[in-house]
Amino acid sequence: MIAGISGKIREKKENILFVESGNFVVKVLCPAPLAAAKNIGDAIFLHTFLSVREDDLSLFGFADAAEKDLFEKLISVSGIGPKTAIEILAAGFSAVSAAISAENVAFLQSIKGIGKKTAERAILELKEKMGDFAAAEKTKNPSFQDATAALENLGFSSAEISKKFREIPAECDTAEKIIAWFLKN
Repeated sequence: MIAGISGKIREKKENILFVESGNFVVKVLCPAPLAAAKNIGDAIFLHTFLSVREDDLSLFGFADAAEKDLFEKLISVSGIGPKTAIEILAAGFSAVSAAISAENVAFLQSIKGIGKKTAERAILELKEKMGDFAAAEKTKNPSFQDATAALENLGFSSAEISKKFREIPAECDTAEKIIAWFLKN
């Protein structure tokens, strides 16, 4: 319903930004690190998710679409509501993605509102889906962008490149190593 909001920050709290957009000031709940990084008066655009409950309408905001997608996947897990998902994302997109992929129950349990069973359920339900997030996170790296451009110039399709990038080991951290690994595999 509401896919995003742009405007100017009028006020902020620990994990809430009050965004002035037109003639309205909208309360947007967001991960605490995002709120902390912004200042009153800053222009901002947030990807948003509107949570509609019988007794509550809440708007949640995210720095990018990948973070919003992870939020939506988290709230699909039984026992994780929108406010708990925001607490989870406060640990950082990369850290959460890595914890789920590595089946790190202790990491998720360390987050307020997550018990052992909920952490295990989240890992079980989301582990398969984390490959897409890991690939998206990797491709933000300039080395991956350079390697992608070079591989496309060699005639590989974007789909082939994206599919293989999910499998690239961590030690491939330069464009040259990425290209060599890709061609070898």
